[in-house]
Parts: sequence; C-alpha cells; structure tokens
Amino acid sequence: MERDTWRLLRILFRDRLDAEFEDEGDMLMSTVGKIHQHKLFENLYQECYMRQCQVLLNCMYIILRSCDCLAENAERDFQFPIFWTSFQEHSLNELITSHFNRNHMGIREMDPDAEFRQNSYPLHEADKENESRLFKFMFICIRSGKLDEPVVPIHEQAVYGTLCGNLKAVLPVCKAWTDYLWAYVRTSLDKLIEQEIRNLTQQDRSLEDLPVEYWDKVLDLEEIFQELTASNSEEVRSGSKIPYHIIQKYIIIDDIGGLIEEMYSWLNNSNLDGHLLRCMAHIILFLRVIGRSTKEELCVPILEAYVQELIKARKTSLVAPYVSTLPKEQQIIWYAKFLEGITDNDERQKCLQYAEEAGLDVPQITKTVVKNIREKDAVKIEPTTDLSAVTTQEDLQKIHAIDWLIFNPTQRAEAMKQANALMRVFVVQRKIDAAKLLFSKIPEDSVAVMMQLSKARGLEELSAEDDNSTREYLCFKAYLEAMEAFDAWFHHSIHAKPKTPPAPSGEHVTFKEKVAYEHELQQYQKDLERWQNVVTNLGSSALDCLYNVLLFVDGGWMIDQRTDGTPDENRQLQLSHLRKLCLPHVVRLLQELLLSEEKYKETIQLVDIIASERYQLYKVFTQEDIKQMLRVSTDSSFALLDKNMDPLGYNCQ
Repeated sequence: MERDTWRLLRILFRDRLDAEFEDEGDMLMSTVGKIHQHKLFENLYQECYMRQCQVLLNCMYIILRSCDCLAENAERDFQFPIFWTSFQEHSLNELITSHFNRNHMGIREMDPDAEFRQNSYPLHEADKENESRLFKFMFICIRSGKLDEPVVPIHEQAVYGTLCGNLKAVLPVCKAWTDYLWAYVRTSLDKLIEQEIRNLTQQDRSLEDLPVEYWDKVLDLEEIFQELTASNSEEVRSGSKIPYHIIQKYIIIDDIGGLIEEMYSWLNNSNLDGHLLRCMAHIILFLRVIGRSTKEELCVPILEAYVQELIKARKTSLVAPYVSTLPKEQQIIWYAKFLEGITDNDERQKCLQYAEEAGLDVPQITKTVVKNIREKDAVKIEPTTDLSAVTTQEDLQKIHAIDWLIFNPTQRAEAMKQANALMRVFVVQRKIDAAKLLFSKIPEDSVAVMMQLSKARGLEELSAEDDNSTREYLCFKAYLEAMEAFDAWFHHSIHAKPKTPPAPSGEHVTFKEKVAYEHELQQYQKDLERWQNVVTNLGSSALDCLYNVLLFVDGGWMIDQRTDGTPDENRQLQLSHLRKLCLPHVVRLLQELLLSEEKYKETIQLVDIIASERYQLYKVFTQEDIKQMLRVSTDSSFALLDKNMDPLGYNCQ
C-alpha cells in the first residue's frame, strides 16, 4: 500500500507540476466548424479535471499490473495469437457434424454473436466454461489497461459496462476498495467525455439519445470517495478506513491541507504503526521539496513523532538528518534529548559529527543536553551536616555529561559554566567527592584556552559572564583544596598518631625485656616527632587553604567582580546561599584546627576578622553561627588565662 501511495504521488504530482508550467488556455477550441477526432480528444484532456482522472486511471493500471493480478495462470492457459473459435471446439465439432445430420439441433453458425442470434441453438455446455474464463481474463486486461490483450476474462456484462461507462454493470464484479475506485473514476470519466463530445458535435451531426439511467453517477472525485465510504460492501467501507487509502484519497482530490490534518489526528493513536509514521513524515518532506507544503504547525509534530521513533529505535545515523527538518528550536530540543542516552565516548563523537553534517547547532545542543541531565530529577536542595554524602549513580551521570562540552575547545567556557552550576548543588549537599570528580573533568588549561579564544575574537579580556564564571571556578578550586587539606590534617592527626608501646609488666622483668622496651620507646619518640612534624605541616597547609577561602582575593569568596554582564538572579541567589553555608563552616574548621594546635591567640583574632567591616563576613553568619563562634573564642580566652596570659591574646608571644 505504501508503494502504491508513492506511485500515485509521483504520477499525479508530476502531471500537476508540469501543468503549472503550461500556458493557460481554453479547455476546447472556440473555432466554429468540424473538429478532427484526434484533436478533439487532445483538447478534452487539456482540461485539468479530466486529465487528472485519466492520469489516475493510468496510475491504477500500473499498480494493478505490479500486483500480479493476472492470476489463475491466465497467461499459461492462453497462448497468443488466439481466436474465439479455439475455445468453442465442441460447438464447432457439432456445427461440422450437423452437415451430415440434418436432425441435429446444435448451433448453425460460428461467430461471437451467433449465440445471441440463434437463441434456440446455444453453445455446447463444455464450451460455456471456456467462454466464461475468456471473459474473465478480458475484464482483467481492461481493468489493468491492457486493451491490446482481450483473450480470456469474466462477466461479459462487466466488460461491456466498463467500455461504455455503465457503472451498474461493473460494480458486481468489483470487490476491493481499489476496484470500486477504478470503476467509479473510469465510468464517470467516460460519461464526462461523452457529454463534452455531444456538446461539441451535436451541431454537425445527429446523435442517438442515450438512456436516462446512463447519466446517473456522473460524480466528481470527492463525491466518488463519499460513495465508497457509504458503500453497501463491507469490504469497501473497511477499505475506506485504511490509512494508506485515506492518504491516497487526499492525494487524488489534491487536498493537501486535509491530508495533513488527517495525518496529524493519527498521532493521538497509541497504536500508530512505525512504518505508517515514516511514510507520513516522508510525505511532508516530499511536499516541502515540491513547494506544496502547508499547515506547518501540524507538520512539525508529525516530524517530531518520527524523530522520537528514531530515537526510541536507536537509529543513530538517521536522527540528525531528520532532526534537521525541524525548526531550529525543536532541533536543539530533540537532538539534545537523543544525546542524553549516549554514554560511550566514541559514539558521542560520531553523534556530534552527524549533527555537524546535518547543519545542526552543535554548541547549543551540547549545552542543552548537559543542562537537561544536570536538571533531571531536580529537587529542592537542603543543606546538610553530613560530611560523607555518597555519590549516587545519578550524580555520576550528571558529572559525565560535562564531557559533551569538552570535545570542542570553543565550548570550554560553557563547560565551565555548566560545571559550576552542578558544583553548587554538590557543595550544598556536602558531596565533596562528587564535586572533586566533577572539578577534574575541566581541563587545567581551560582558563588559558578561554583567554586565547577571546583574543582571537579581537577582545582584550574575557566577557563579563566568562570572567565571573572563571572566578567562580577558582573559588570552588580554593574551597575543594581547603576541604582536602583539612581532611588530610584531620586524618593524620587522629588516625596516624603512633601508639605508646606498652611497658613490660610482672614481678620478674628481664634485662632483655627492659632493653627492648627502651628501644621501642626511642623508636616511638622518633615516630611521634615525625608525626608531629607532619601534622604541623599539614595543619599549616590547611590553615593557608582555609584562609584562602575565608579571605578570597578581590572582594571575597563567591562574589563576582564584573557587573557589566547580563544579570542572572538565580545564580546570584545560589552564590549567596553558598556563602552563608560554606563560610561559617570554614570558620568552624579553622577554630577546630587552631584549638588543636593550641593557637588560642589566632582563634580569638579570627573573631576580629569576621567582625571586620573590611571583609563584612559577619553578614553571612546567622545568630546561631555567631554564638557558636563566640563560645569557641571564650574557651580560648579561658585557656590563655589558665596560662597566666592576656585573655584576648594580644600580649601573647
């Protein structure tokens, strides 16, 4: 059915497009006088409707021939050339013998009309079956346009009815929807031609009046399809509901708008066949090519549905070409959706290559796919005190999505922006391991690459948006380094401290045991000294890293320097939230480290830093944060007093 639909499209639209280039003229000659029969028919078929009907019939002939309709081994049964009398051997034999037997009542003459002239002398019974097969094959030949082969068909009445436009005589031998369509078009066209001939030639010669019923059912194409829909035949009514027949109907009546509306309505059918959907999409593309497309607002959803089918079937090489037929906004949406399911790096690169070959906006698509994955299953993020939040499979999927933006160096700025956005989530969730893995996805030379690209565009510096993104990236770098340094100090100070060797016990401790214990004690002192040095170094490094976050250069941690770019209120809210969450946490870590190393003076001075108007860090502290910080500071003052020192630490060495 799809093949026949495309044949119909090709033949009908070729004729229609060719007709558009022909000069407009009168349907018939306006000159008075006799018109040659050949010229008359030539003029008749210049009329669009009649020509289209004839083209339709020609197309249906071609379709029928390709369907192996000459069935029942007709070509094997009948050899060419052949004569009617060859099928009437029994009657012929009777005719011959009747010359010798005058009392015989058989046929007296031998020609195709002899039986009708000699009603009392019928054909031999054995020849009637041959004649029936002959008329059957004749009708099939006429039905398939093979007028040069009348050899063996079915109902003689249908044969004559077909040739003279008698629909009533043809329909009884028709079964399928296509047969009915052919019969209606063929007989209606014959009647229209007869009507035109009579209008043109009635002044030149007298014509016999045709029966009144002959002019019944002179229908146009739309009326013909209405007749088929309301047919008495269940098979024909069912055939009218077949999608391919519906498509053919709209093609035949040249109602492109109606066709698109009908196909669009099929999208609501959950059982829509994938092959039919493909055919629908290709019809729309064909109509675009020939300049006959319309109702684009309905065409786009059909193409989108087929793209969705290709994505579902993982037709990797086909998705990009068909996505390119959509409007640009839909191109980005659908190809990004397709890329979300691609995880293999080699396959990712192939998909990007397909997109470039199809002319898609690759940078915008990769940006969208990362954004989609990053925001998938997004929930309201609540801060947590859990310092060991587990990295989930969904987190890993979001992290690896950044790879889409790493393939092309020109997208390094976008990669950094998307990574920053995801990093904010991980830091709030205390997923430090996930944040570290994500941070490692951004190549170390990213800032340098961004600067080179900016200079290549003739700019002296990065844009405000890229500059702020770079600063945010560096803020995260400082924060992750501080967390890693503190963890290293904490782990070594708690878990790596050498254990004091147990002293020998008992009443009779030998000299050897005492010597061994002294050696163990000496080794312990050495290990303890080394451990203390490592802890001191790690602590010093952790202090530097934590202060780098707390006193981040040029305005503070997570504070943009550039304000001349496009404002992003949502990002600013997130940055503010990060400051309120992370900076008090950094202060708590600093206090813990300073107290552990008995640096009470610096612990107290830390409060002065928070209260300083220069940094204005107190603005990100809640009352509870301030209370907790002051409790630690108070404990430090008491510790100084216990050592007979200044309680504020100012006179301490």
